[in-house]
Amino acid sequence: MSMDLTATPDVTRAADGTHPQHQDGETANSEPSDGVAVAPQPYEDDLSSLQRYAEELISHLAADGTIPPVPTGALDVPGHWLAPAVEALLLIFAGQDALDPLARAAQLDETNTALFLCLSLAVSGHGDRIHASWLGTAFGDLATDRPVSPGQRALWMAAARGAYGPAGKIFVLRKLDAAAVPSTAEPGRWLAALVPGDPTLAAMTATTSTAPAAIGGSSAATEPAAPGGASTATESGGTEGASAALDSVPTTAAEGAAETDPVVADGASVASAIVEPAGSSTPSSTGTASSAGAGPADAVVTPEAVAQALAASPALSALPALAQVPELLRPVQAAARLSRLLERSAEITATRPATLPKGEQPSPWAGTEPLAVLRSLIGSAEPGTSGSLTGHLLADVRADSDPHLAAIAFHVAAPVVRAAAEDLARATDVPPPDEIVVPIMGHDIVLRPEGADQDSLAVAEAGIRAEGAARLSGRWLAYAPALLPIVAVVLAFTVSELFAVAALLLGGVAGYILWRRSVREQTEARRVEAEVARLRDQAEAAMWALHDYAREAAERTQTATEHLTALTRLLRRGPAVAAAPAASPS
Repeated sequence: MSMDLTATPDVTRAADGTHPQHQDGETANSEPSDGVAVAPQPYEDDLSSLQRYAEELISHLAADGTIPPVPTGALDVPGHWLAPAVEALLLIFAGQDALDPLARAAQLDETNTALFLCLSLAVSGHGDRIHASWLGTAFGDLATDRPVSPGQRALWMAAARGAYGPAGKIFVLRKLDAAAVPSTAEPGRWLAALVPGDPTLAAMTATTSTAPAAIGGSSAATEPAAPGGASTATESGGTEGASAALDSVPTTAAEGAAETDPVVADGASVASAIVEPAGSSTPSSTGTASSAGAGPADAVVTPEAVAQALAASPALSALPALAQVPELLRPVQAAARLSRLLERSAEITATRPATLPKGEQPSPWAGTEPLAVLRSLIGSAEPGTSGSLTGHLLADVRADSDPHLAAIAFHVAAPVVRAAAEDLARATDVPPPDEIVVPIMGHDIVLRPEGADQDSLAVAEAGIRAEGAARLSGRWLAYAPALLPIVAVVLAFTVSELFAVAALLLGGVAGYILWRRSVREQTEARRVEAEVARLRDQAEAAMWALHDYAREAAERTQTATEHLTALTRLLRRGPAVAAAPAASPS
């Protein structure tokens, strides 16, 4: 039968209530009403036989879609939901009426019965045979303040990969929409997952607090229990570990300022953190360049951001000192970031599941997540921990995640992507400043479109000459030896003629020292004049680079507008829900 999201549930709870679920070691009659315990051994043996057959059944279904023969008495376990659930599954595969065992299983445990049927049909490659009501009962509801159980996650992943056809994807999308995940409240985390390696986002991820990696264990006292009785299981898929890792990423400075900064809270100032992360006041070691009159926070520039700006802008690469000016760096980096965001968005939305030719038999599901949950349901594996809804979504949009899961998660991240793209486009459309201060050869030079400011140039030249004069300090050391020959001549007339010879020798030494001093002064003078000339040349080159930057800015604005239009079109298109049989993940 095909999925019908409007159909009436087939798996219904009995009017008089449900019986408690019996796990390993529990018996239907082990604790009578009079409080006298009875021997549980017969029930435990029957339950073990049932669990062994259920384990064998799901292993065969996952391997080749075959059904092993049922051992005698394996399904004769009264009071446990698994026996009628397995019986119903066998009848479904045989094409027979399964209403009676379905009703009995639902009376014992409606949620686990529905989850068992949905996952068993998915791993066998017959996910299109489930009833819509089963998926709704097994999945339950999602909420940001409750953890996502492994059972919910397994259904989510199976539906995203096409196990239940397009209706299954639509079902998961509706559940995520109903959960109202506040993606715009954490723009830094979402964009860091979408566009990894961005120096802007690295600057934004200042550690302020740490979230738990998984919900469970010692944190059970503070976290809510898994919803709706859905069973938990250890999931061995790589996306589960990635979800826990992303869920434990420290909150960003932008997130920490969300309560006090409404602009950051609604994601409207994502681009403003390109050079000036929220809450940061430590100047960068790369330089102190800024526009005239800019505050200290405007000068925060990371080396990675400068390197990317130099690669993206030929005008800035002509004079790397310009890349240290935040007002010039911010539009270049915003345009580059918008381009990377568009590339990642196009990669996600371009994913289309392969459609098998009609008449070809469905292939068994090769994923490990449904099998892990099924083994937990039948009691052959330990239950696993639950992860947060936001953590799973952040893991799914990463570049190394499953493309089918990324398409679903991208639908949730669409608001923050749209807001960030619009903000980045606005940050790109910024005219060059009329006046900037650029460090050239260690001196701050005020640059304007018409040229360098003469006063700042004069100050810089005076500084260069002062540095040259400082290097020539200690001139008296060169003139002091010149006094020695005079002293020797006086001694030659008054004491001995031998001092005349000493006067000649000392005169030669003093002359050599004075000659070396003169050569050094001339060399230093030429060096100072060369530095002054180089300063003026670089100031002139910076002026022409500013003109080139202005021409680039117009092209950059046009390109950013085109990128924003393309990205908006991708967001409107939404995730692909084209029909496809259950494609096995690679």
